[in-house]
Amino acid sequence: MQPGYMERKNANLSRILDLYKADTLDFRNNAISKISSVAETDNVKLAEAPTRDPIYSNGQFFIQRLDLEGDYFSLMKVFDRLGQIKDAGIVRSVVFKQKRDRKKEKGKDLVMELYFEVLNR
Repeated sequence: MQPGYMERKNANLSRILDLYKADTLDFRNNAISKISSVAETDNVKLAEAPTRDPIYSNGQFFIQRLDLEGDYFSLMKVFDRLGQIKDAGIVRSVVFKQKRDRKKEKGKDLVMELYFEVLNR
């Protein structure tokens, strides 16, 4: 193999790993506050940020779940913006759920569960 190819490959792999990096000690404070401020701009509410579950962790990565509430189009706008936030990890998966009680908040009956994958440091 050519040395230039290996250098480009290693640089690309480093850039990919940088997407997963976040400060694991301050994730609950810094990253969640960034995410909630992005959500508030589109009238989306950060409904829940459960504590980190050890089941969703291995030696290198952990997964953090966040629940956002709002209407579909606002949630999708927030989802698009979350991909641009630095130092918050990367969105691994998304689950949409509809609330059971629609009487409380009309139009805000959809919950988006975001699962962020974050590199342990």
